[in-house]
Amino acid sequence: MNYSDMPGKVNRKLNEKGTPYKGNDLLLEAGFIKPSGRGFISYLPLGMRVLNNLKRIISEEMEKLGGMEVSTPLISSESLWEVTGRNNTTSMEIARMTDRQGKTLILSPTHEEAVTNLIKDYIKSHKDLPLFVYQHQLKFRDEIRPRGYLIRSREFLMHDGYSFHRNFTELNNFFPKIFAAYERILKRCSIPYVTSEADPGFMKGSRSYEFNLPHERGKNIIISCPGCGYTANRSIARFEKVNPSEALEDMEEKTCEEGKGCKNKTRCKVFKGGKKFIMALYRDDFSLSTDKLKKIIGEEELAPATEDEMRDLGINPDSISPFNLCSSCLIVVDDSVADTPNLTLPSGAEGYCFANVNFGRDFDAHKIGDIVKAGNSDVCRICGTPLVGSRGIELAHIFKLDDYYSRHFGLTFQDEDNRVKTPFMGSYGIGLGRLLYGAAESNRDEKGLLWPAELAPFRYFIMGIGKSPTVKEKVFGLGEKLAGQALVDDRKEGIGVKLRDCDMLGIPWRIIISNRYLETGEVELYKREDGSLNYIPYQDLLPTLHEWERQEGLRS
Repeated sequence: MNYSDMPGKVNRKLNEKGTPYKGNDLLLEAGFIKPSGRGFISYLPLGMRVLNNLKRIISEEMEKLGGMEVSTPLISSESLWEVTGRNNTTSMEIARMTDRQGKTLILSPTHEEAVTNLIKDYIKSHKDLPLFVYQHQLKFRDEIRPRGYLIRSREFLMHDGYSFHRNFTELNNFFPKIFAAYERILKRCSIPYVTSEADPGFMKGSRSYEFNLPHERGKNIIISCPGCGYTANRSIARFEKVNPSEALEDMEEKTCEEGKGCKNKTRCKVFKGGKKFIMALYRDDFSLSTDKLKKIIGEEELAPATEDEMRDLGINPDSISPFNLCSSCLIVVDDSVADTPNLTLPSGAEGYCFANVNFGRDFDAHKIGDIVKAGNSDVCRICGTPLVGSRGIELAHIFKLDDYYSRHFGLTFQDEDNRVKTPFMGSYGIGLGRLLYGAAESNRDEKGLLWPAELAPFRYFIMGIGKSPTVKEKVFGLGEKLAGQALVDDRKEGIGVKLRDCDMLGIPWRIIISNRYLETGEVELYKREDGSLNYIPYQDLLPTLHEWERQEGLRS
């Protein structure tokens, strides 16, 4: 392919200020992507070639596990989502539209419903299981704050896989295989990653794991233990809490000004979940985890209660307190509150608080449990080592869905004894745009991108130096011999510009044919990865390149 025919060439002025996400900046400047409005990205020819390589790598790994490719529509009827009740969720930015018949349609943010509905007519017997399908399909999430181009866009391309199993044991046995496949995909893309346990959330199910690119501006906070290797998302991480031990004192009322010097301060927050209200109490040296709180109370959605709703419950919004609370509000306390003596709490009267409050003596709760987030220096429950927090950008996520979707859709099969059973499911996803960003972020240097051989849009960048017709003939002749894997720079630009642009594009090999060829029959071969430069006879060039391809495991 000739560079002059390609839209989206290197333009270093597009992003002069830069962003915290350098991989995005390089993809934009080098002509791989182009923003098409806030939260929307277009892929240019170079970007599409890398994207197609990503799809190929993923498909190869999925097919090793017996995966078969399918495709479900981006748009689905809301009635499909009503089956599982996910149409009413507030934790996923669902976009709706109405067709000419007045039916409500959903731009799918994910495809569990669509795939379960697709597959249910093809599973009748235990002989049909296990079954594993995957797709590369668009999703749409009506993000409130899109950011970082490919990191959080509204429309995005995703690989998602779905497995169906006879029982939980079979699902459990498949899970390590898909986990290992995702690790291989990230390694083939030369992307560093950290895996951690996470909350399934909107996806339902019992357990999930995420794969994060370490990044100081990542939204995910990953808690890890240097001692035993335990890792989990901060919102669900388990840890050992240190509680003070002291004699109980008598409760007394104080002004808030007097209470500033009191110890063991406790916070109170009120939420609405389904048809009930929940007051959560936790020490102010911790942060509340709504993910843990939802699990304890069995609610899938939580929203902060409004001031009017709190007043209807008899709660003063300016002094939220568990005292004199109406019976319709569920009180949940963190176990550290239950185990800490002499707490300081709001009294319910504006300007006043209670000091030396003790759980079980002065107030009670409906539920006790772990509802707070872990942080740096908190102690690992497994081995006692201080925990460490780091930030990451989620690239992939895998879920044990159990029988949630198959049960709601009435998907059943007959087992060996002709008993009717419901299959168990898993769901697995990789954001392809994020994967492209992760590869660019992880494979770059001060000159530009530095693509792994399997991902590179082209394997070879060919350019000529000099005006000799023989040089030009050899440049284009070599481009034809390496058709499909060579980008020929035929632009009328200076040599320096072409060399800098070649480095920016990150193509593994640069081949220069110049007047040296006319004198010695040699061409210049430059390896982008390590900067090595060699002059080799033209007749040895193709065997040299084919040997490199063989060593890299590349297809001819």
